[in-house]
Amino acid sequence: MTDPAADAALAARLADRTAALCATLSPIGEEAALTAQVAAWAARFPHVRRVKDSLVVLVDGRRAPSAARPLVALCGHLDTVPVHEADRGGPRREGGRLVAPGASDMKGGLALMMALAEDLPAAARGCDLALVFYAREEAALEPGAAITRNLQGADRGIRRARHQVHAQPPRGRGRSCPADRLAR
Repeated sequence: MTDPAADAALAARLADRTAALCATLSPIGEEAALTAQVAAWAARFPHVRRVKDSLVVLVDGRRAPSAARPLVALCGHLDTVPVHEADRGGPRREGGRLVAPGASDMKGGLALMMALAEDLPAAARGCDLALVFYAREEAALEPGAAITRNLQGADRGIRRARHQVHAQPPRGRGRSCPADRLAR
């Protein structure tokens, strides 16, 4: 059973964080400012590695691989499609919707990834958690290609990830694929 007040508080917190992420414009190739913003947030975790304009965050730090606690990587891109002049006024709310470049593709997903890392303690998860914030997805043919291209030679910690889960489901379906595509 859920607590309506707690659900409303979480929804408000996610909307506020999404608006804060949207306030930093990040069209393709201009992700550096948003990467810095997310890196400042991620500094609370034991392992953060910046690879160009992408970030790898090992929420639980480096641990030896374990069948009992596999590593799951939650992945999301930092860039948006090009921003039009009309979109430069900052995020705004229209009814129950947040209107801003990247609100649904992909900054709402990033806000959710961040909340999961903050709110779901390791003891309550059946896995270790990595967050992968990557750049230049909007120019790629597919999300996995962007991750592979942008994280070449990245931290060995993510190589042990059993699965990567993209916080932006394509065509309304979730996506999980083997993590060997994370960093080759």
